[in-house]
Amino acid sequence: MSARLTSAHFQPGHAGPPGWTRQQLPADLGRCFVDRLQIEPGIALIYSEYVPSRDLDEASRIDHGTRVLTLTLGLEGRSGYEAGRGGDLLGFHAGHTTLSLSGRATGHRRYAGDARVRQLRLAVDEPAMRRYGLRTPGDVDTRVHCVRQLAFGRTRADVARFGQVLDAAHAGRPIGRLDLQIAALSLLSAQLAQDCPGPGGRDDDEARLFRARALLEDNYDQALTVAWLCRTTGLNECKLKQGFRSLFGTSPYRMLTAIRMRHARDMLARGQSVATTAYRTGYQHPSSFSAAFCRHHGHPPSYYGGRAAHCRTLAGNGGTAP
Repeated sequence: MSARLTSAHFQPGHAGPPGWTRQQLPADLGRCFVDRLQIEPGIALIYSEYVPSRDLDEASRIDHGTRVLTLTLGLEGRSGYEAGRGGDLLGFHAGHTTLSLSGRATGHRRYAGDARVRQLRLAVDEPAMRRYGLRTPGDVDTRVHCVRQLAFGRTRADVARFGQVLDAAHAGRPIGRLDLQIAALSLLSAQLAQDCPGPGGRDDDEARLFRARALLEDNYDQALTVAWLCRTTGLNECKLKQGFRSLFGTSPYRMLTAIRMRHARDMLARGQSVATTAYRTGYQHPSSFSAAFCRHHGHPPSYYGGRAAHCRTLAGNGGTAP
């Protein structure tokens, strides 16, 4: 059975490297901690290591007040992040780099029990990006009430090289502050050179893949097909599927299912019936929807619908919902 956590479960730790601040989970949940080093205003280096004693479902609340670009290097193991309403499903895998943009959002991080996960993150806010002339992605919604995955793929050699310098800083090797700043900015610049080229430099196929993702977000309640996406974006099926795997780390079908399941959960929590929710998320038959929902969330739709009814009953009686 998984343990459900919030930020309140974390507590300050004192075993981190000099200059780093540590937050960790209670020992009965395993060895799980997050170390943070503020390199300079607006630029932070974050090292996380989780070896949970059981599956963890960690509720996360992000509130930066400005857009923050986060580059995550997967060092060991894998984990996932499912953003709340309007956000994306992010994957973090060993040997891969994930680039995301966030502002104010809620979501869930998930870790498998008895599996070691290590990740190194470089978080840079928008003022720091402007300070160094680093261009934020221009084709992403400018709102900050969401989390967006911008890129996902195997870590390139030049990016890994700078990542090793930053990882060594966490390991306690003596690295000057200036060298640390240079490594951090070089890492970010190397990644952005590939994922966020200058005006007119983005490959047409990549722009079409971002449009395909937006189409899934906007039309999840329709009976979408790969053939329709291909016709609408001008991509052939091979480029569409390979592009989704390279850019977003998933397939068009799985991304559509994740979008539908996110909206379905919200609808059920608001008291919508299973049949209505199935119809409004693009399913013709409630039985097919229920099977897909159970596979994705691990609970039948009635679990969320029942909780909503219980909360309404408590509210009507003047009680407090759990």
